[in-house]
Amino acid sequence: MKATAGTSTAAMLSLAGCTGGLGGSSSGSDGEKSSQTEFWSSPNKEELEFHNNAKKAFLKSHDSKLKVRPVPEGDSSEQVVLSALASNTEPDVFANVFPGFAAQLQENGAAKDLYEIDGVKSFLTDRCGKTILKRYEAPDGGLYQAPWKANPVLFQYNDTVLKKAGYKNSDEYPTTLSGLLEAGKKIVGDGNAKVLWDRAPKPTWYERWFDFLPLYLAASEGEKSMFSQKGDTVKPAFNNKTAKTILQFFQDLYSADLAPTQGSEKPKFPHNEAVINSGGPWVIPYFEGVNKDVSMSHMNPRFRTGPHRTATRTQIRRTPQSLRRPNSQTKPGSSSVSSNNRSGTLNS
Repeated sequence: MKATAGTSTAAMLSLAGCTGGLGGSSSGSDGEKSSQTEFWSSPNKEELEFHNNAKKAFLKSHDSKLKVRPVPEGDSSEQVVLSALASNTEPDVFANVFPGFAAQLQENGAAKDLYEIDGVKSFLTDRCGKTILKRYEAPDGGLYQAPWKANPVLFQYNDTVLKKAGYKNSDEYPTTLSGLLEAGKKIVGDGNAKVLWDRAPKPTWYERWFDFLPLYLAASEGEKSMFSQKGDTVKPAFNNKTAKTILQFFQDLYSADLAPTQGSEKPKFPHNEAVINSGGPWVIPYFEGVNKDVSMSHMNPRFRTGPHRTATRTQIRRTPQSLRRPNSQTKPGSSSVSSNNRSGTLNS
């Protein structure tokens, strides 16, 4: 049997203000360029630590001025970059950008062709392979973004809540849409949790990676796409039975008060107040930081309407060190997943 897990991907790009390579220039508040190269990282704690360690290692053998900082706060990284470009305060290198947005920056002359930097093409070809790299190249043959990272988006099941609700092990956990709704009603109704899924409606576009999209991909076993493309024409392609099934699930979820209608600063899952959660590898250290005793199973189920099916899973009680560092998951910079690889299959 196969189960499908969605992935969220990000690319790295050099904005047009960079003169090339480290030792390039970044924008200052006065609109003039300085000799320091500025690198914006994801605000994720583990990834920021990875970048700072990489900076230290790099500067041991390079006479350069390099500043690493998290992307400033905003509704999205893309919105922050657009604001920075408008005010001439953009970084030289940005490592947390959606590949589709990077293409838009290139089309508007705001991204640099990385192939113009000496040694980049051979380095990235050796590191990524020609097949992956080709998918990131622009129609003009240039490379305005480099493959950077991909995060598997899985579902976390709260073992403490489910054990209290009478489940003996993870093989009994509900892994279908109808099974989740049925179990959620009973678990919440019996007072063993406040919600089934701590997932309030969020309008920001990238939030779909963590609610609609993983369910859509799982229900279609990765065979359904969100869009169709012929030449340069891209059209929506999710007006289908699978999408309607997922949307009906969300309607039933909120109608039954199994999910909050407004966000909260206090996460319910690590406090054992929610049955499931969806997220990437970063949620593991985050949840353990909130509650060191949190117990969760990470699963990528089929999520069909029924009957109940088992699914590939990895149970995690205490998080292994290998899952705590970005360079030991799908390693930032390893470039093993392309921007248009939205799903992967796992055997179970």
